[in-house]
Amino acid sequence: MMKWSKYNYMYRSEKYGCFLYNSQTNAFLKLDDETYKFLHDSKDDIEICREKLSEEEFSVLSSAKIFVTEAEEHNIALQKKFLKYKNSFYSDSLDLVIATTTGCNFACPYCYETGITPVSMNSDVEKGIIEYVKKYDVKTLKYTWYGGEPLLQFSSIKNILDATLNLNKFNKVDNVVVTNGYLVNEDFVNYFRDKILSIVQITIDGLQPTHDKYRLHKSGISTYDTILNNIDLCLAELPDTLVIVRVNITNENKNDFPILWNQLNERWIGKKYSISPCYVDDHGECKVELCTNKDKAKFFIDLYKTYNIPVDFYPSYQLGGCTADGINNFIIDPSGNLYKCWVDIGKKDKIIGSIFTPKLTNPTLFAKYMIECDMHTDSKCQDCFLFPICDGGCSYFRLEGKTNGTPYNVCPIDKEDLSLYLDNKYEQTINQKF
Repeated sequence: MMKWSKYNYMYRSEKYGCFLYNSQTNAFLKLDDETYKFLHDSKDDIEICREKLSEEEFSVLSSAKIFVTEAEEHNIALQKKFLKYKNSFYSDSLDLVIATTTGCNFACPYCYETGITPVSMNSDVEKGIIEYVKKYDVKTLKYTWYGGEPLLQFSSIKNILDATLNLNKFNKVDNVVVTNGYLVNEDFVNYFRDKILSIVQITIDGLQPTHDKYRLHKSGISTYDTILNNIDLCLAELPDTLVIVRVNITNENKNDFPILWNQLNERWIGKKYSISPCYVDDHGECKVELCTNKDKAKFFIDLYKTYNIPVDFYPSYQLGGCTADGINNFIIDPSGNLYKCWVDIGKKDKIIGSIFTPKLTNPTLFAKYMIECDMHTDSKCQDCFLFPICDGGCSYFRLEGKTNGTPYNVCPIDKEDLSLYLDNKYEQTINQKF
């Protein structure tokens, strides 16, 4: 027997009239007032819908999964869960996030590593990492070099990567560098010129006055121009590498972004880069004014409407997943300790093992990150009409909430804001924009 899908969302737009959206198929239908009212009033009785609607109308709605069977609705959740865990337990690759040091030359006010004792990697740990990766029978290896500021300990990166490549063990050894960009130089680009470096992520937090306030060098000097010049160097000398310019958005610097966007796009025409606005989360040490989900919606709508910056408002199917829930994904600190989440580094109670020992020391925490802190373990998520297009939010915050018994909200968007995004998508469509 067919029913009204729980993944349907009906709303009446003040500007554009009546709509029906389904998050399973991503169908977005414009309705006339009469059809909207009929479906709204009759959605609990599909037989009336079948009787009153034309054969073509009923067929269109059924194809869009507006009307589904219980089995179909169950299967979409089951399939998503299967694909998510298939990705999580994929074992043909090894993905290591390596903090070569917990020391840093910056003092950013939102850093979640504030208070961690600066430690740098020594040769014993470098050799230990090589022995650790040799134990894995995988096709690909990915190193994400991280800190602290990883380029303060660039020698460890070179020692580990050179030794890894000399093994001739893997089909592919990929690299990602997450750096504040201040120490990027000729030595850096020359070293990676003949290696696979897929991504360099560098942060610029607004125009110069704001950036220098947020991305504060410990000596007090400005970092803005140096970082921009170093990005220029990467783009010129490493043309196959994608440079991701991360901009951490807060309520204090959000007005800088449109101006910065235009300046950077003019500066780097034809280069391989992307500009990624991201939101700061509070992990206990944050000293900036954070954005709410409502703030985020308004921010992106303003980018599109006021500044004509391309924004894709349309939802898409999401499986979710991160480093924390991958079977062969680990964070390694400068002492060789293993963690599952980037944010856990430096916290002794979050250590799950060591590169020097064959068995995990905290298999329970490992298991929780793998299978107990995603949307498939949360009945609220499973009942949500956004379930197919939601990535489940942050595993760390979900796990902390469950462990401590405290309220938590990991929803990426407020449900009430969906109509705003869909309105803007409809506007883009009729205006043939972006």
